[in-house]
Amino acid sequence: MLGFSLAHVGINCLDAQASERTARTICGLFGLPFRAGNSSNHAGTAVECTKAPAPASTDTSPSVPTVWSGPSIIWSAAGGD
Repeated sequence: MLGFSLAHVGINCLDAQASERTARTICGLFGLPFRAGNSSNHAGTAVECTKAPAPASTDTSPSVPTVWSGPSIIWSAAGGD
């Protein structure tokens, strides 16, 4: 839409265990490879699950939809890498 595509989605988890559990669940649902990192775990290149909440997200209720949470959502122009 409008020449944009989703580059990756960031999920701010409470701790390392929640990050791994979330990333592995997404991997299982979508057939993506799991990759562990220092500050986050990844489900393929599509989803990054942080091992600690980002400062901007600490007051966000999971029951309230978040349209934008700063650098956690990264967009790239169509045709870009």
